[in-house]
Amino acid sequence: MGVGFFAINIYYMIKTKFKIKHDKYYYAMFLTFLGNFIFHLIYGNNISFIYTCHYNFLILLILAYIFYKLKIHIFDHKPFSIILVSVAILLSIKNIVQMFVILAPRYNPVTSISYLPIVITIIPILLICLLLFQKKHIRALSTIVAIILVFVAHYALNYKKPVEIDPDDVFTKYDASLTVYKNQLKELKNTYMVKNFLEPEGSIGIFYFGMADRRKILYKDGKLIDIKTKEIIKDIPYTRELIVPNEYTVLLEDQDNNIYIIEENTEGIFLSKNGEKETLVESNHEIQLPEFDGKTYSEILKVLHQEVLFNIDGSEPKPNLIG
Repeated sequence: MGVGFFAINIYYMIKTKFKIKHDKYYYAMFLTFLGNFIFHLIYGNNISFIYTCHYNFLILLILAYIFYKLKIHIFDHKPFSIILVSVAILLSIKNIVQMFVILAPRYNPVTSISYLPIVITIIPILLICLLLFQKKHIRALSTIVAIILVFVAHYALNYKKPVEIDPDDVFTKYDASLTVYKNQLKELKNTYMVKNFLEPEGSIGIFYFGMADRRKILYKDGKLIDIKTKEIIKDIPYTRELIVPNEYTVLLEDQDNNIYIIEENTEGIFLSKNGEKETLVESNHEIQLPEFDGKTYSEILKVLHQEVLFNIDGSEPKPNLIG
């Protein structure tokens, strides 16, 4: 496909004797495509590429321009022209949709502009149809096809396959991390002969969210409470609870086997229900949360580091924000 595309452009340049002034729009499009194509060779990958939606449509517009200038109508020059244009359109749609489907779950900014790939896909198709087809009924048919593609693309971008979550698997995963933390506490106690170290018989049932300058939130008995205003942000009825301090996470399961994960990370504080993530507190900037890899008591250090960051009020560190 790539060889065919470049061959057509070389043929057109030779045919028109490289008259740049006469074809300034064509050369502007081709040079723009060529520059982004070089970027793609250097920075691209086989799945998706950040420049895809920026220059993908140029392939269609360049072909349309060449066919229009050479008075080539694809249905009069089959099968080569039909195959070339059809493949170009299909690949363009596939690339744009695939890129957004892959990137949308990872980056919120992409999710917020989920209609952009639809616009980018449909406009070039409409343009190429208007340029290539002179008969009104063919233009009308192509417009209908384009509208159908709008709905297909929208469905592909917004369809979410139901995720089946086994509560036991989720709890087992986090319980394993909690066990590592508890074992490090026991090892620390034995190493430094801390004889008066008292361990609670069960979970103390509270956890603090809000590191650095974030909103300070107390978790207790399924409730998320603003520490300063006493406002109840969330109230989740639960049948099972697991607090994992070294993961900055609280897990809850309700009577309908729904899994709630309240977690804090570098970007903010989030609440997930069966994988559907909701932002509770979004930071103006990311904070650093080191893993302390290679340290003997890495999980304990993570908890202590979280405690220090929690006790920062605004820009002011305090010995104990609660006391």
